[in-house]
Amino acid sequence: MIAPWNRDLRVLELEVRRREYATCLRELHEANPETRGLASWASVAEFVQAAGIRSANSDRVLLPLVTALAASADPILSTLLYYLFVPSLGKLHRSKRHWLSDPQDRWAFVYEGFLVSLRRIDPSLRQERLGQKLLNDTARRLYDECSRLWRLRGRFMTCTPDEFDLVSGGYEDPEFAAVESRCFQDSAARHVRTAAASGVISLTDAHLFLGTRIYGDDLMRAALEVGLPYETARKRRHRAEVRLRRGGGRAFR
Repeated sequence: MIAPWNRDLRVLELEVRRREYATCLRELHEANPETRGLASWASVAEFVQAAGIRSANSDRVLLPLVTALAASADPILSTLLYYLFVPSLGKLHRSKRHWLSDPQDRWAFVYEGFLVSLRRIDPSLRQERLGQKLLNDTARRLYDECSRLWRLRGRFMTCTPDEFDLVSGGYEDPEFAAVESRCFQDSAARHVRTAAASGVISLTDAHLFLGTRIYGDDLMRAALEVGLPYETARKRRHRAEVRLRRGGGRAFR
């Protein structure tokens, strides 16, 4: 199975060839003439990786982009920065597998953490080693999300496996796990449908959330079913998760 960060990189390599991104490349060259030898976003990405994204050398590319994003909130700029950071984010994703074993969920947290860090960085206060700052902030947010999951799991661990054997007489109904899973799914599904009916989230977002988070469908397949690009579907699912948590959904805390 292709790694999630590598899958995103393939999509982004095609995306940054579109005409809209050529305008941003010209603006980068105007902001920093030292980059004029970089004729495409692919060559910009190669330069950043060769220089080391955490190094001060990468600031000649990152600072103009981060500054422009802070001023305009242009999604094209955030996509470009994501494209430049994906290889380094992939390394972070692999290095933290002991925090969260599921690679898709771990990548979702990395992706979310990077976007939040990107929105919150202030280039007027931090103009050196922006790559290091963004990666460190992303790792910190990944840890916070994983810690939340660890605490959640701890609430449900009311006894050890040996203690469970003692109170159950060492016998476990083979249907026990399936019944327990269905009870959780039914409760979570009711909450999501209620949220959609009340307008907290849209019906499309409810379909994406139910299919992928509750019933375990692949997000790519779910995106195709509702007619959305993969990246759009992932962002919409994330926003739905945030709204569900804010709406007091105990099943998702």
